Amino acid sequence: MALNNFFFIPFLFVVISIYWLSTVILKNSKHRKEILYIELIIASYGFIGCINIYYAVILFIVSLISYFSALGTEKYESKSSLIANSTVTILLLILGIFKYYNFFVDSIK
Repeated sequence: MALNNFFFIPFLFVVISIYWLSTVILKNSKHRKEILYIELIIASYGFIGCINIYYAVILFIVSLISYFSALGTEKYESKSSLIANSTVTILLLILGIFKYYNFFVDSIK
C-alpha cells in the first residue's frame, strides 16, 4: 500500500476515526496521551507492514534501538554523549546497509 494507492484513503479514514473515537472515550483518562501514541505507532507499523513486512521489521528494530538509547541516556547522564553518538552511528549503519546493499552487490558482480 502506497500513498498514491486507492486503499490508503480507507486506511487513513479508519485510523483517523479510531483516533478520534479514542480521544472522545478516553477524555478523562490519565493515560490518554500514552494510549493515543500507542494507537498511532500500531497504525504506522500496520501501514508499513502492508507495503512490505521486511520494512516493518526494520522500523521495529530501529524503534527499539532508539527507545533503549533514550532510556540509557536518561539513566547514565554522565555517558549520554557516548550513548547518543553510538546510537546515531548504529542507525546510520542500518540506513547505509538498507539503502546501499543492492548497489554494492551489483557492483561486485
